[in-house]
Amino acid sequence: MKIFFIILIVIIALVGCSDNSKEEGHSGITEGKNEDIEMDKEKKLETITQYEESAQFVYELLKTGQFNADYLEEQTVPPENINLTLEEIDILADTILTNMQEDMDWYNSEINKLEVGEKLPYDPRFGVTEDEYNLVMDMSEQIELVKTREGQLKIKKVDGKIAIVGKDTGNVLTKVGIDLVNNKILTEFGTAKYDRKIEANENQILTGMWNGHCWKIEESTHDFQYIFTDLNICIGKLVETGETLIYNHAGVVDDTGAVIESSEIIKFEGNQK
Repeated sequence: MKIFFIILIVIIALVGCSDNSKEEGHSGITEGKNEDIEMDKEKKLETITQYEESAQFVYELLKTGQFNADYLEEQTVPPENINLTLEEIDILADTILTNMQEDMDWYNSEINKLEVGEKLPYDPRFGVTEDEYNLVMDMSEQIELVKTREGQLKIKKVDGKIAIVGKDTGNVLTKVGIDLVNNKILTEFGTAKYDRKIEANENQILTGMWNGHCWKIEESTHDFQYIFTDLNICIGKLVETGETLIYNHAGVVDDTGAVIESSEIIKFEGNQK
């Protein structure tokens, strides 16, 4: 739904996957050809203390074993007093987005005036009425994390490498390899390079506060049925419950050339036996 993308565009924090300077979108994990994915040998591992902070965090967080996991997706739940369907609201969001993209100089000028978490004020250039614009913006408060299924994850550690394999989950990304030495995440769609650190903050409303790190593929290195504009993988730990999160977000270009934002969160207790 384009309503997710339009809300991100106007600087409303959804999952709260952000630091002090950037915001992150939404989630799936990618399918690899082998459970033990080949890792780069650019560096030699001497001691665990030589890992970069993010790799050290992941090494200590992820335990070897098999884990029961919940798979969560963001879903929009319209208020009962709204007569429009989600499809109709999505059309309004698409109109706003299209008009913003047609006047990027104005959009960039306005966006630079905002504080983090603040949304753009209404402007007739959005191409909708003020009430319609406010309705689309208010939908950000109606997004909930919903468990769509349960599955299992298998985690294996070998010589500075971690393999994460999803079993019978049906998600886009089912296998990844983490190269701790070179601080990269390897997927069938390409290699994700380290992007940034996530610090627990009040904007993490849907998930609850969590700390972690993110890696990003800016361009797919393989030829697939779908074209990925970007692929983000974040790994973290919930502050309140101590549960582990694997947050996946992809921008997929469909047959019409439109970008569809796809997200998923995998949550599990890291100390399961």
